[in-house]
Amino acid sequence: MANKKEDKKDPRYNWIHIPENYFDRVKTKIIRSTENGNTKIVLYFKMLDAVKNTDGFFLFQHATQSVSEEIAIQINEDAELVKATLDTLSNLELAEISEDGCYFDESEQFVGTILESTLRVQEWRAKEKARKIREAKQNETHCNDTKQTNVASETNSNNTKQGNVTNETECNNSMLQEKQTNVTSETECNTEKEREKEEEKEIDKEINNNCAESDCPQDAEEVIEMYHTYCPSLTKAPEFEEIINRSDGKYKGLYEKLNNVIAINNPAVTTNEFKTVFINGNGQFKEAVTKETKKKGYLCELEFLLESIANSRKKKATA
Repeated sequence: MANKKEDKKDPRYNWIHIPENYFDRVKTKIIRSTENGNTKIVLYFKMLDAVKNTDGFFLFQHATQSVSEEIAIQINEDAELVKATLDTLSNLELAEISEDGCYFDESEQFVGTILESTLRVQEWRAKEKARKIREAKQNETHCNDTKQTNVASETNSNNTKQGNVTNETECNNSMLQEKQTNVTSETECNTEKEREKEEEKEIDKEINNNCAESDCPQDAEEVIEMYHTYCPSLTKAPEFEEIINRSDGKYKGLYEKLNNVIAINNPAVTTNEFKTVFINGNGQFKEAVTKETKKKGYLCELEFLLESIANSRKKKATA
């Protein structure tokens, strides 16, 4: 069941990545075919990096004569090259320049995001593995030292045996005891290594589970927030608290569909899946989504999109 989160939301960090088949796109090839084309591609990436945390918009502060000059200062590049790049992007409808600044239309395709909790898990995992490597090396050194000590003791015993036949029985007893000690030490080392391997497997399993969970929405509030972010032109969904308060009446259907998609497992519905459905619902399938929403008598398009996700998973499961 979807539960309302009372703590602050897990912070996210953004980064820039190159979309699949980006260099096969027609507009990319056009940019590269212009004068200083490859340099313009690099500058375009730097501009996208500069606006990754501002939803693709560069705010013109009017500290210089033009927005291109301010962008050049921001990304530490030549102003003329930046202006030429912006002109090319504008001609290809990849950038919209206005008095207030510049909006980059493809920014959403280039921006990736990661939860702060995922970063903490990855850092912890790296530290745990480093610690276990150090301990394994220390155990290996201890085992080797024990073997070398036993070899030296055995050599001394043999020399004593050869030099003094009368002490042969005593030397043999000493050798036997030392060999038994050596076997015991090696057994303890091997047992310790096996125990550490089992612990590492459990740690990796737990980390992988945590990482997998962080790639999926943690609750219904996050799903609603994503809907509002990627579907600005569709009907706004009510706040989750309001949905809960009226879950037996007006918002019963929406409440049940939120619970259904959050509860899906093996595998769970990922953040990227939600994002793709919402972007398409707000874009190329907007008219169909709006029509079906009205036809089914739903209060907002979110309910229909959630239903589509659940139905898609059912079809895959029965295929």
